[in-house]
Amino acid sequence: MVKKKKKLRQKRVKNTPKFSDIIIQEIKNNNLRDSFSEELTKFAEIVAKKKFSSHEDLTQIPFITIDGKNSQDHDDAVYVTINKTNIDIYVAVSDVSYFIKKNDLLDIEARKRANSFYFPDRVLPMLPQIISSNVCSIIPNKIRACLMVKTNIDLQGNINFYEIKRVKIRSVAKLTYDEVEDYIQKKNIISKKIKYLIDDLLEVFLILEKKSCKRSKLNFRTENFTIELQDSKFRINKKKQLISERIIEELMIHTNMSVARFLLEKKIKSNFRNHEEPTDKKLEKLFGFCNQNSISFLPKKKITQKDLIGLQDQSIIDTNIFTDFILKSQSKAFYDDKNKGHFGLALKEYTHFTSPIRRYSDLMVHRDIINYMQKKYEKVSGESQIFNHLINQERKSEKLERNILLKACCLVLKKQKKKEYSGFIDGFNEKGIYVKGYELPFNAFQKFNSLNDDFYIFDENEQCAVGKINGGVLKLGQKVHFKIKLINSNNGKILINGLKKVENDKL
Repeated sequence: MVKKKKKLRQKRVKNTPKFSDIIIQEIKNNNLRDSFSEELTKFAEIVAKKKFSSHEDLTQIPFITIDGKNSQDHDDAVYVTINKTNIDIYVAVSDVSYFIKKNDLLDIEARKRANSFYFPDRVLPMLPQIISSNVCSIIPNKIRACLMVKTNIDLQGNINFYEIKRVKIRSVAKLTYDEVEDYIQKKNIISKKIKYLIDDLLEVFLILEKKSCKRSKLNFRTENFTIELQDSKFRINKKKQLISERIIEELMIHTNMSVARFLLEKKIKSNFRNHEEPTDKKLEKLFGFCNQNSISFLPKKKITQKDLIGLQDQSIIDTNIFTDFILKSQSKAFYDDKNKGHFGLALKEYTHFTSPIRRYSDLMVHRDIINYMQKKYEKVSGESQIFNHLINQERKSEKLERNILLKACCLVLKKQKKKEYSGFIDGFNEKGIYVKGYELPFNAFQKFNSLNDDFYIFDENEQCAVGKINGGVLKLGQKVHFKIKLINSNNGKILINGLKKVENDKL
């Protein structure tokens, strides 16, 4: 018997995939296009040699790029000037449409891919590397063709005017979020040439963020989990959003909103990024969560951003847990040729413009604007079929990211010798309880029939589980301890047992 157990254990270890195997399998399972044909590669080399002489020369403006440390495709560069009564914001975005023409070989391939797919150890770009990481990437001290959005705002963040034009720029520095953050937190010294640029960006960010808060933008900041590779090993890190990341985020939101206004004002047919208010069905679980945790939230015909922000203000629940339920109540964003506004950002108009190297939707918007400038009124956008394809590819990318993170958690958990884990109740069905891990972002399932303290039944109306014998209640957001029973690294599923409430609600 002992020998058989040993063999079984060895078989389990053998069947445990490596982290790189997980990524390769996800790419195969989702039929992702992981290379470019020889014909496309040769065509890209020809396209990359294209000269741009008609773009307005703005190489004297000291633009900078700020991105993640592993970024290869630098879509956007920024610069601001602060005057006594107003501010000029310059956001230069790579003019991909100048190189990639509608229905050429690269465009057809980019449309099929719809977006770049990012993995911890590789990128499957929407466009070949000679385009995405070279001629269209805003690299320091290289002249690059861009579509620039210049907005002038007052000191309260209100837009006075905006303009969009084709320009050529020369970035003076490629900075990372970490470098800028260290400077903001006074952890490092930066060159004088760059210092004043970041100081001005920070000042403008504070104005834009204040404006965002005033209009009730949903701004729930949670701790995100990221996978970092070092040599052949990986680790899962818990990470808060940096101020440097928020600076660029606000500038990009501001730019996308300004472009959407431009499209509407000029009556340009294009595609908008819409996000509608939560549906009644989406809100059911949130109502249940609030009721069980003594948070006043009464059903109403039209939910507002202020309603959701108000919930967080009165919550005594852990911020990350509460935010998780708020985010789950949101509708999915989508593309359409009709502008319907963006609920999450609390904006009346919005589009995607700032990432044409990695998102086909942005490239479409660029083309629509250029056609307007050149008085070509062909119908570039407005096809529901392409919008559905773009969204499906975007959601596929999100699902892949989730799957890889879950499977990575499984690999970590298999190596750990912990006897007990912490988490919170994330949902129910007729058979049991869904639990989300606290230290690691894994999802797990506990069957009702394996709970020892009572016989629980799921109450769908109240969104909780009630003990039939003792009357105990397991509620959404309830902090719990549990043990790992079974881990499947191939599908990311985890079964747990021994679930029990955390005393004094402390993990």
